[in-house]
Amino acid sequence: MEPVNRSEGATKTERYLAALCERTFLSLWSYPNLYTPEGRHGSNGSGKELCDLLVVFGNDIVIFSDKDIRFNSEIDVKVAWNRWRKRAIGESACQLFGAEKWIREHPSEIFLDAACTKPFPLLLANKPLRFHLIAVTTNTAIPAQRFFGGQSSGSLMLIPSLTDEQVSERPFVTHDIAPSKTFVHVLDELSLNVLFDELDTTYDLVRYLGAKEHAVRSGLLQSAPGEEDLLAYYILNGGLVLDAPFNLSPQLTSQYGSISLFEGFWAEYLHSDERRLMRQANEVSYFWDAFIENFAGHIRAGTVALEADKPTATHEQAVRLLAAEGRFSRRFLARLFLEKMAEVPPDRRSSRVCPSPFNEGVCFILVLYPRDPGEDYGHYRQERIELLHAYALVAQHKFPNLKWIALIGTEPQTDQGRSEDLLAIEVRPLSEEESNLAKRVSSEDGILNDVTNIHRSDIMAPGLRPSNLRRVRTKVGRNSPCTCGSGKKWKRCCGAPSRDA
Repeated sequence: MEPVNRSEGATKTERYLAALCERTFLSLWSYPNLYTPEGRHGSNGSGKELCDLLVVFGNDIVIFSDKDIRFNSEIDVKVAWNRWRKRAIGESACQLFGAEKWIREHPSEIFLDAACTKPFPLLLANKPLRFHLIAVTTNTAIPAQRFFGGQSSGSLMLIPSLTDEQVSERPFVTHDIAPSKTFVHVLDELSLNVLFDELDTTYDLVRYLGAKEHAVRSGLLQSAPGEEDLLAYYILNGGLVLDAPFNLSPQLTSQYGSISLFEGFWAEYLHSDERRLMRQANEVSYFWDAFIENFAGHIRAGTVALEADKPTATHEQAVRLLAAEGRFSRRFLARLFLEKMAEVPPDRRSSRVCPSPFNEGVCFILVLYPRDPGEDYGHYRQERIELLHAYALVAQHKFPNLKWIALIGTEPQTDQGRSEDLLAIEVRPLSEEESNLAKRVSSEDGILNDVTNIHRSDIMAPGLRPSNLRRVRTKVGRNSPCTCGSGKKWKRCCGAPSRDA
């Protein structure tokens, strides 16, 4: 397989965005500055830039457009706001919609380089895609703080129901840019950092973006004073572990039908016991991240040991099973793996089976296989790979209801260094001959006799279990004071029907 050589970003802001995304999405799924052959003339011509950064993770496609536009604080704030908004948000939205259209219509015509000679290594064709569009903006935090009298964090407000004309009259307020198209998340410099710091796995970030879009498009969310307050509300209402975190209680739904958030949720969460305890408990989970990045690094470098003749997309699919786990799940899986590695003597073979807590039908198997003293490492590695295939066969026999099995082979405790092999198997019905072989291998070699049953509640941080989860109170309803600070009721201000309606 060929190495995957990515761009690192052409500008300072693009490089920063690329580094931020690589930390969250990890290197195998995050690609700055991709190109299309659109408009390219001749062998020496350059393609057209698709977007500033593209994340491809299975069926989820996250497209970023990054505009570093100066905000002119020396002129009237409304004039400055609309000039900035047109370039920073409007032009980003155009690029995002164009990139989405190209990927849908030409999924095989995306390249890593401007000369369009290095094809994008991951598969985009022949599968349903979910798009998440993000416009990254800068330079409004200080002007916004000044505009709101120093009482604001400086992040952009979100009032989805406003028209473009209404937003033009309300500096530092965003809306649903194009309700008939894919929703565009507008993230300023403050909210971008907060979001990627709190939701630092693909699973967690994509779930949040989807939940937010649903809350906006369903009419459930009236307004949010900033992305950070919306995120805090989401987390404090169990968004990291529970479904529908933006839903109101039945009583509130029947009375109001929607919610309007006020500033303060982020400050409350930032200093809460929930956040402190989660941060402490998450430390162990970064062992899982290191596992993922180790495999991803070998794929990017073209140095995989197992099935090296297979294309990048095949190896990516295997590693993606590990990366599809969220932070809570990684915490639990990492602890189980580390405990097993610590308890097994250096001369013993052992294994641990760990079903995914959140991704139904996925199971991880850690296989610890010792190397004989003086044994050639290449010979040992080949034996270990054959052992992984034996475990995969037995696992398919014992767990026929699974969809995918990921097997990780490594050494027990050793001072001679360590390597890892990863094998991903899509579970299929076994033939009678294969089933008999699996039974014999399991009986004779004692394979898969240490199965751990995982319950969802076991991985939740204290304070975030369904039994004692606190629902955050919000001010709701059309008769609430408008969040823009006008002093009017919501229904008489930002919640009023537009003049074009």
